[in-house]
Amino acid sequence: MNPHEFYTYLEGRRESLKQEDYRRSYFVSALLSTQTKNPVTADQLYEPLWYTQEEIDKRHQGNADKERERFLDEFDGVLKKVK
Repeated sequence: MNPHEFYTYLEGRRESLKQEDYRRSYFVSALLSTQTKNPVTADQLYEPLWYTQEEIDKRHQGNADKERERFLDEFDGVLKKVK
């Protein structure tokens, strides 16, 4: 096995572990949500396992920016129809 193949294997293994962790967090969130007042999402359990707090904040900010742009695009379309 040459170094390139080895690093490809490691990358694939890491992705496989991430998928397993997400699958487990999905089922654990389903179990926890029955016992808590507010529902627990799989992402709430999964993100701290694989991402730092800065990466999590950056991902959430990126999602918020996308939502804002989508909202403004839709709202602009509604305003043009009204005029």
